[in-house]
Amino acid sequence: MTEEINLGEIGIFIVNGESYVKKLGDKELISLNPEYNNIPLTEDSKCRGRVVDKL
Repeated sequence: MTEEINLGEIGIFIVNGESYVKKLGDKELISLNPEYNNIPLTEDSKCRGRVVDKL
């Protein structure tokens, strides 16, 4: 990943050409909405930044 965030933090990620705002888990992006599945990380996954606040 290009940006470094800590496990458990929420970030903006690109996985397989799709963008996600999710919580960083050990080997996956964790969905906070139970209606959506977690997203496995790949070698090409990129973090574009940390979410620092919400509206």
